Amino acid sequence: MKKILNAGCGENTYGTHFVDKYPLRPEIKKCDLDCEKLPFKDNFFDEVVGINVLEHLTNMGFALKELHRVMKKGGKLILQTDNANYWGYAISKSHLGGYEDRDYFRSSGGDKHYALFTTHHLWNLAKKVGFKNIKVGYVKESPEGSYVRSNLRFQNIRKLAKLIAWAALSTIPPLYRMKYGSLKLECVK
Repeated sequence: MKKILNAGCGENTYGTHFVDKYPLRPEIKKCDLDCEKLPFKDNFFDEVVGINVLEHLTNMGFALKELHRVMKKGGKLILQTDNANYWGYAISKSHLGGYEDRDYFRSSGGDKHYALFTTHHLWNLAKKVGFKNIKVGYVKESPEGSYVRSNLRFQNIRKLAKLIAWAALSTIPPLYRMKYGSLKLECVK
């Protein structure tokens, strides 16, 4: 049976083993990926996934080394994280500051994002840790992306902004990376 670790799983149920800093289910092992060794032996997993966890870490190098350690040789790593270039984050002020006065910011104790990434950043991190066959790409984000939908206040402005941005970003080659909300890293040990 294929063993799959879901690191920083939150409510996600994909995988056979789960770790998170704040476990939400009994089968999730408590582990702070920033500073604690994963509670698994070396070369244990066939696959490791982390969806929207990397940007919440302050010590990404440590976390990636631990993920690498618990993977079998030839095992696959799949990480998905926020795209630093995404236009929706700038317009909605959800990742780039300017939202400190919002209720959710105050009630949650502040922004828990510590980094945003480009494709090159992810490639560099994976290479430094020793991963191979590194592929980094964009995760398709529709013009109905959740950040834009939930954070823009006026319906007409939202519609106009989406139409203009989507049309422009789809046709101007250097700006294509701005239309994708997430990045995906796939590599092997």
